[in-house]
Amino acid sequence: MYPNNMYKTPEQQIDEAVEISKALFMPQAKSQQEADSIKRNIEAAGDHLKAISAIVNDGNLFKALMNEALSRMR
Repeated sequence: MYPNNMYKTPEQQIDEAVEISKALFMPQAKSQQEADSIKRNIEAAGDHLKAISAIVNDGNLFKALMNEALSRMR
């Protein structure tokens, strides 16, 4: 059979990678503030990837700009 990612959009794959990354790295935080920082940084990286994906896969500059704006608000 085909892996599950064959049927997921690039955005869904990025969301899944973000959740996995948070699960891997947040438990290593030494404080709640560090955990919050790790979470924000991972989510911002996901938004950056979605912006790149919007340009490369969709040719959608508006969608890319919205994702980039989200990453900067985190």
